[in-house]
Amino acid sequence: MSTDWEDVKRLAADFQRTQLSETLLRLSERNCVEIMKRLIEMKLLDVIFTSDGKEYITEEHLLREIEDELFSAGGRISLTDLVTALNVDYIQIEAKANHLSRTSAGDVSLVLGQLVSRQYKDSMAQEVDLKLQETGIITIAELTKQYDLSADFIDTVIAERLGTIIKGKADVNDSRIIVTNDYLSQYQSKVTGVLSAVTRPVPLNTVINRYKFSESIFNSIVNELIASKRLSGSLSGRTYIPEIYAKTQLEYIENFYKLNGYLDYSTLSRLGIANAQTYLQKRFGDELCYLNSCAVGQMLNFQVESSIEECILNNSWVDLVPVMPTILSESDVNILITKTLEQNKNLSEPTIVLCDTIVVSKAFIAKIEEIFVPLMNKKATEDLNSGLLLTIFAAQKAAKLDSIVDDKRSESGGKGQKKGAKKGGGGGGGGGGGGGAGSQGREVKTKAVKKKYKPGAKVTAKDDSDDESQNEITFKNVDELIEILEKNISNADECPPEFIKDIALYIEATLRDKYETIARNVFISSASASTAKAKKSFADVQKNINQIYCNILMFDRGIKILTNDELQTQLTKYLLRSLCSEVVNQLIIHFSSEDISSIATPEVSHTQK
Repeated sequence: MSTDWEDVKRLAADFQRTQLSETLLRLSERNCVEIMKRLIEMKLLDVIFTSDGKEYITEEHLLREIEDELFSAGGRISLTDLVTALNVDYIQIEAKANHLSRTSAGDVSLVLGQLVSRQYKDSMAQEVDLKLQETGIITIAELTKQYDLSADFIDTVIAERLGTIIKGKADVNDSRIIVTNDYLSQYQSKVTGVLSAVTRPVPLNTVINRYKFSESIFNSIVNELIASKRLSGSLSGRTYIPEIYAKTQLEYIENFYKLNGYLDYSTLSRLGIANAQTYLQKRFGDELCYLNSCAVGQMLNFQVESSIEECILNNSWVDLVPVMPTILSESDVNILITKTLEQNKNLSEPTIVLCDTIVVSKAFIAKIEEIFVPLMNKKATEDLNSGLLLTIFAAQKAAKLDSIVDDKRSESGGKGQKKGAKKGGGGGGGGGGGGGAGSQGREVKTKAVKKKYKPGAKVTAKDDSDDESQNEITFKNVDELIEILEKNISNADECPPEFIKDIALYIEATLRDKYETIARNVFISSASASTAKAKKSFADVQKNINQIYCNILMFDRGIKILTNDELQTQLTKYLLRSLCSEVVNQLIIHFSSEDISSIATPEVSHTQK
């Protein structure tokens, strides 16, 4: 022990002597600079120059100084303040600040050119909690303005300390609104009181603006109150409908439906129902028939069915517009009729619909068509006597024969072209004489003429189509049918003008077909009667001619007995002028009358006469 103590004393004396002695060898400032420069160039030393260039700082020392400045500044300092305090370039400060924020495991953050420590975050959270307990609600936007930090950074800091340092919770719909439980309870009580006093639909925006509610919190609280049954009502879009109003509204709708049998969309709109048809479909389903302007119930459907059944039984017609409520438009009535007939074939088969809203029995239509039968018979007789039927039927038959001939010509023409091609090929192979060449030349000229007049053929075809349209049998046009119907339909004055016109349009084609059948039958009957009459007339002529011929033979024998030649010649001439001429006249009259009756007599002008 004594030896050790002596050694310590000796070393202390040597150290004191060394301190008191003057140094003989010293390095100048320039030499120190040269040495540092050389060490830096050899990368044996890594230092940072200060802004004035008079001092060297190592990176570790700069990092410690930044931490010390951050602590002394209360946990938050800007990089520009560090540049001034540490006399180091901004780039070096920024690089070390980034390094510090990356390696500090969240204890230090670099935000908007500022270093923020965990202690500062905790103190900021304590300040936020203090303010939150005072006001009951606070937003990230307010904190952003107060602390001059980014909203995302503050949101992260608050979210990490929510429920621990900060006694509150984030709003369900907006996490950037922080509220306390007491504030939510007061808010719910206020919203419950306001909406419980409402007796009719009210827009939520009106309540929010009047009572200065926060929209996001208000929406979430209203949904919670309705879901928990603390509020007796419902939301329709952005409108709150109290249950008492919904009950009153539903009672009114049901009573109106029971009384009238229909529900008007415009009435429901006045009651505050935005989409009336969708509302009724949810409430009544398939019980109603949905039209353009309203929805009708089974009562009106039964009324339509009974009206149609009565129309069928009475073989008449019924206009359903006067029968239906005045709220129904003509398009609504038409839809209702269409659906009723689609659902019941017993009603749709024996009826037709005219003018969109008038149901007509087919038996009534048949009864109307019978009115025109006498007129058809009369017109057929008139057309027969005037030769119109003969002209029309002859033209129709000629057109039919022409089409058959054209078909045969087209078939034979195709075959002829093939044969002609073969013959042409053979003729080209031989050395023909002058006659053959002339024949071929004439054929070419003929073809050229035909091609030249092809445009004329188109005009002829058009004229033929016009002739076909003129040769069609017509009975009455629509205007004539309307005039006849107005005279023959009972209570025609009460019928809508469109109804009679639709009937005329409906029966026009049927009457035309019936008239064609009647006209054809009349024409055939007339032709048969003419043939029988012609046969009878020929028998009478034959009988008369036989009698006259016998008289001629008898008179001829008597003349031959006479001996006077002159008298014999005179009597022979007289016989020829009398009896023989009578035979010839009867034959000419008979055959000429038969031919003329079968040919339409054309009109002869004065010049032709």
